[in-house]
Amino acid sequence: KVLQVVSTDYSTVSSTTSSVGVSISGFAATITPSSTSSKILVMVAAGIGADSSNAYPFILVKRNGTSISTGTLASGNQINVFLGVGSGSAYSLDSAGKNYLDSPSSTSALTYQVYLGTGWGGTALLNRTSLTSNAGYVQYPTSTITLMEIGA
Repeated sequence: KVLQVVSTDYSTVSSTTSSVGVSISGFAATITPSSTSSKILVMVAAGIGADSSNAYPFILVKRNGTSISTGTLASGNQINVFLGVGSGSAYSLDSAGKNYLDSPSSTSALTYQVYLGTGWGGTALLNRTSLTSNAGYVQYPTSTITLMEIGA
């Protein structure tokens, strides 16, 4: 059963050229599980843009500083991510989302922080495309992180 729900809507525009990901201030949620046997359902939905077809934007989620639910097969210059949206383009705004059932075995406060990065170069954008002209293809969504404590 669901014991508690915490959610953060993030509507600020953020950008980065970091290839390792940067913490997006304000795009996080904190939950304190009531039991060490509780699981935390982490749900992230994000609007991701890029300034070029070479940006390859990605998202990481870190629980108290440690990445969760990333791939495991990357080597060399490759990167394990929570979610990625492909190459992107100056005009595109990709809606990306992922759910992950975390087992933290803790009753301490847990902060799940969203990070944004670019896998190849260029600029990764959160909550907008790289274009800012007065046109209908320039869209500004809200991104969300929701945490649910799941108990027996």
